[in-house]
Amino acid sequence: MLIKEFNIVKKNWREVDLKFALCYPSVYRVGMTCLAVHLLYELLNMRRNVLCERVFFEPYFNMRSVESNRVLSDFDVVGFSLQYEVDYVNFVRMLLSSNIPVYSRDRDDSHPIVIAGGPAVSSNPEPVAPLVDAIVIGELEPIIDDILNIFIDSEDRESCLDELMSVRGVYVPRNIYPVKRSWIKSLDDAHHAVAQIIPQVRSSSRFSPIFGRAFLLEVTRGCKWACKFCLEGFNYRPFRERSLHVIEEILDEGLRRTGVDKIVIIGSDASDHSELEDVCEYIVSSGLKISIPSMRAKVVDEKIIKLLVKGGQRTLTLAPETGSESLRHYIGKFLSNQDVIDAAKIAYSCGIRNIKLYFIVGLPNETEDDIKSIFDLARRVADVGFSFPRSVRLTVSIFIPKAHTPFQWYGLEDPSILRSRIKLLRRLCAGDRRIELRVMRLREAVIQAFLSRAGREAASLIVDAAKFGGSLSAWRRAEKIAKISIEREATSVKSLEDYLPWGHIEVA
Repeated sequence: MLIKEFNIVKKNWREVDLKFALCYPSVYRVGMTCLAVHLLYELLNMRRNVLCERVFFEPYFNMRSVESNRVLSDFDVVGFSLQYEVDYVNFVRMLLSSNIPVYSRDRDDSHPIVIAGGPAVSSNPEPVAPLVDAIVIGELEPIIDDILNIFIDSEDRESCLDELMSVRGVYVPRNIYPVKRSWIKSLDDAHHAVAQIIPQVRSSSRFSPIFGRAFLLEVTRGCKWACKFCLEGFNYRPFRERSLHVIEEILDEGLRRTGVDKIVIIGSDASDHSELEDVCEYIVSSGLKISIPSMRAKVVDEKIIKLLVKGGQRTLTLAPETGSESLRHYIGKFLSNQDVIDAAKIAYSCGIRNIKLYFIVGLPNETEDDIKSIFDLARRVADVGFSFPRSVRLTVSIFIPKAHTPFQWYGLEDPSILRSRIKLLRRLCAGDRRIELRVMRLREAVIQAFLSRAGREAASLIVDAAKFGGSLSAWRRAEKIAKISIEREATSVKSLEDYLPWGHIEVA
């Protein structure tokens, strides 16, 4: 039985000039929570001569398109949204499932063009460079029509790729050349998906998006703070925001087209929108529910929190990153522990009863005392009034060096040290029933750190890991075949004189 969806688009395959498969290499639930999927689906299907159908790494659909049950090889173009490095294996597994050659060099005019985009490959495209025909570096909106016209007008694969090389923000990896990021200067001029697809399923369904039946509202893009570890802060500059009147127009049309009653505010630095209070007021006064997935502690105030509580939000999420103020300042996050405590006090006084805190372990210059400071800060937050079991939820990631950030030269912390520090944090938190701790899996962090700074040598490992099933043990088998130590590469420290595989990509 197929999932019933609202706003799905089905076109006649015989009446279009281009058939585009929009692929998200994770399960349906995750893919349908990604605003980029809704945006690309709408932009592509707005063109009458273009057909776009979605394909997820989802057993239910057997990796065929949701709209017409087609395999990837039936399409003219197969486009992948690669948000995270760990999705690279699923990307290859999706190609294998449709008998599309995984290496670009092995494809001919009988095969689709394979194009990719997203934060991971915009930062460092080289690990997947041999596997794709083209990569979008940066934002698609300013160049999407140019790309589609080339796809439609080109006589063959070779001429298509030659033409794509002339478009700013498009990288054709068969040649290595300087590529400048594509980005849109004004969010007010950027299209926003309004006819978002709403799955008609229960909230308990495995197909329910993470935020449920909700309209995803992008109010900002980029981040103004530029924390030294953060890909978003450097790869999506400058910080841009949509104006209030444009947001209101998007909401009015979006609610008319979707019929939902919940708004999720999207943006890596959304809480710094200059008119956030007015945006929240407009949503809540319309009788709608509201959610802001994360806020910066310094902007938390009583008015905003009361609006969120009135709109049904019951959890506040903050990202101190570390409990140590000196380490926090070193990584470029100028926030005091008192700022976090004050935000927690305001939240509790206004009716918030759960608080989530994001932390990172393994940061450069981190000590064991810094790990203890994470628990100390969490305990102080709990003391504000969050006294119920697991009402303070710690989500702990492991520091991953990212290309184009000031920390790109650092390596992953030694795994034995990471194990010790995670064990320490678990032991500390286990003694306080108010605190719940979730930690990123160490082996996944090692693989991600390897891929985030790797060159084209990583492609063969990705392919072998995919062929072996994509599990962590599959990566170990691929590692042995390639005779490469992923851990050694991930933990290596680079000097300023070292060659950086992503050096030809210009994101500034």
